[in-house]
Amino acid sequence: MVRCDLYEVNGVIYFSEFTFYSAAGYSWVGSRALTSRLNAMWDIRRSWFLTTSHRGWRRFYARLLSAALDAARDRTDCFEGL
Repeated sequence: MVRCDLYEVNGVIYFSEFTFYSAAGYSWVGSRALTSRLNAMWDIRRSWFLTTSHRGWRRFYARLLSAALDAARDRTDCFEGL
């Protein structure tokens, strides 16, 4: 599944982005144990974008994305051991 963001400004449609990783790459499968196990194997931090040095807005975005991933991981940690 891919989300495509489009914006309309003054009657003109602009493309923004494709989002391939809903919920920061984490998913809900139905079983808390299985969800935690699958989420533990999926780590977008190993992607090219987050393992490559960047400058300018890309560095800023990479830092924000890493922080969001950390926050998402912290939220899913509450399912560990259930």
